[in-house]
This record gives sequence, C-alpha cells and structure tokens, in this order.
Amino acid sequence: MHSLKPLAAAVLAATMACAAQAGDVTIHGIMDTGINIQHVKNGDRPSDTRVSMDSGQDAGSRVIIRAHEILPSGTKVGVHLASAIAGDTGGYYFGRLFGGNATLYLQDEKWGELHMGRSGSLVSPFGDTGFIGQLTDNFAWGMGSAGNWRINNGRFDNQLTIATPNFNGLRLFAQRTFSETGSEPEKGGREEHDTHSSVAAIYSNDVVDLIVAYDRDHLSDTKTVDYGNEMNVLTLAGNYRVYDMQFGIFTQIFKDAYSAPGSASLKDLVVNGTTAGRGFDGWLTGLEWMATVPGGKAYAVAVYNHGEYKGEFTGGVEGEREFDRYTFGLGYEYKLSRRTCLYAGGIYTHGSGLLASDNFKGDIAEDDVNRIQYQFGVLHRF
Repeated sequence: MHSLKPLAAAVLAATMACAAQAGDVTIHGIMDTGINIQHVKNGDRPSDTRVSMDSGQDAGSRVIIRAHEILPSGTKVGVHLASAIAGDTGGYYFGRLFGGNATLYLQDEKWGELHMGRSGSLVSPFGDTGFIGQLTDNFAWGMGSAGNWRINNGRFDNQLTIATPNFNGLRLFAQRTFSETGSEPEKGGREEHDTHSSVAAIYSNDVVDLIVAYDRDHLSDTKTVDYGNEMNVLTLAGNYRVYDMQFGIFTQIFKDAYSAPGSASLKDLVVNGTTAGRGFDGWLTGLEWMATVPGGKAYAVAVYNHGEYKGEFTGGVEGEREFDRYTFGLGYEYKLSRRTCLYAGGIYTHGSGLLASDNFKGDIAEDDVNRIQYQFGVLHRF
C-alpha cells in the first residue's frame, strides 16, 4: 500500500473539471471498515485467534472518478478510474494509483459496448466489465478473504472487452489481453507474455439469469511448466428470483489451473519459476441465496471444491495430490440509510487431502485455509 497524495491530486483535478464541465465528471466511492476475527488452525503451529481492523470486508473501499460525453451520433464515450484504497491505513492497493480500474469505454444501444484498459474479468464483480460476477457474486468475493473461492475472478491489464446490445434478454461478451509492450509473436514463434481470453453469453429476464463462459489463460513460453502452458475454465451459472429472494448456482470446471483456491500457500509444492504450487484439474460448485429481510438483506453460501495437483513435490517425495475444500457462509446488511449500512458475517472453510491443515507449514502456516472467520463493520457510499 502507498501514500494517498497522488490520489488527492487526481481528485482535486477532477473536482476542478467538474466545476468547468458540470455533469460530465462525477466522483463517488465506497468506504468499508470494520473488525475481523479469525480462528486459524495454523498448519503445524499451534492454532490461534486473531483480531484486526480490516478494510473492504463487505465491499472493496474505493474512490471512483467517472467522466463521459455523448457524441452527436448518440454514442457515449467515457472514462472509469477507480483507486482501491485501504480504509484502515489510508494506503492504496496494487502498487498503482488506479489499480481498481482504468478504462476508456464506448457505449451505444445500436452496437453495444467496448472497454479498453485495466479492468475486471467477465467472471469477476469488478468495474464495468465484471458482467457475470455482478449478477452472481452475492457472497463469493465479499465478507472476508475466506470467501474468495472462484477461479479467474481478478483484474487484468491491457484488456479489451466487447459486449453486444441486448437481444431480447441475450447478450454476448468477449475479452482479450495484450502484452505491455504491444508486441505479438511472429507466426510459429514463442509467446513471451501471459494472455487472457474469455467469451460468454448471458440471458436475463425478470425471473432468471442463465450464464455460460469459457476462459483461456496462456502462460508465456518463457515459463517452463510440465503440465502445459494453458489454463482452461468453463463456467456455468444461473439465478432464479421469486418474491424477495434470489437463489443462485455457480459451477466451474478447470484444467491446468495455475492455482486452486487455497493452494498457493502450500509449502511442499515444487517452485518452478513463477509457477509455485500450480497445475490443478478439478471443479467447484457454489449455491448462493440472497433475500430482502426486515432491516436490510441476508446472504448465504455453500461451496464444494474438488481438485488434483499435477505438479511435483519438493525433495522428490510423493505427497497427497487430491483435495476437497468446503466453504459455508452467512451474512447480513442492516440499512441505516440509502447510503450507509452495518454488516455482519461469518465464514467457515475446511480443506482435506492436499489442503489438510498439516500441509501448511512454517512461514506460510498462517495461510492455512482451515479457519473460522467473523467480520463486523460499517459501509458508506458517497
């Protein structure tokens, strides 16, 4: 995390622009700060309970700057900048000013949308391009880090996102990342940068959402891995709304995944370049529930994840390859006003096989996925 001085300068500049071009530039955001209590089994160390102040437990704290113009043709041209900040320390994340989002976009009812820059994957809930996550991610990312159980739900640099208009409830999406230098390999040559590609289709009406997506991540040929250089993920999801409730299911099938949820901290997996603890086949399914209840909203999630590690172990000693991971969570938001709410939640995670507590050792034992976590806090939108 870093000083907020650059962010303050950016906000000041945007404020001056607001004064000069009223209505074209807006500044808004979220501040979420609260208390986190975790009981961690801690691998081969004694288990312990930790109490801390955390930011972004229910929703990521951020400052957002938006600007747009409507062209004579009716096309909307805009900029979306988001600085992911830490409300508990005053710093910002990702080592950059606008690590949360930095895109230039065009939108038109006739031909759809185009977004360019740093943005969220289709599966993620981030920014204007997290189309799938914003429909299905009621609990998976928020309510504490233990709830992060999906594959490929992050942000990518140099990303192009295209979305079609709404055809009677159906929309199609495509994403592709480019290298930082802008160079592409010659025909038959080696790809010397990581790339992410994704396509998806979403059908929505007042009652249901039906979602299918395919992600392919190519690991650059400069990083040698025995299990292959491509990660493939198939996502199938859906929601059903009845009365004031929404029921959802989210399933992913993955092959040659760089890491599986909870696996990146396992010490005995072979480190191969930057691919420590990578090489997983498996699947996961999550059931989610959200309802409007007295005072606010309630959430629940249950997840099962099964996989197999395909890489090597340190010292050449064969270890447990298969794993199972279970996640259960409950959450509640109590609305104090249109912009402010109190929240409380709890998550239980348990791993077996490769993710058993005994496999988290030494300095990384604190990342043991076997834990119970509670969080309480205040969220304000401004």
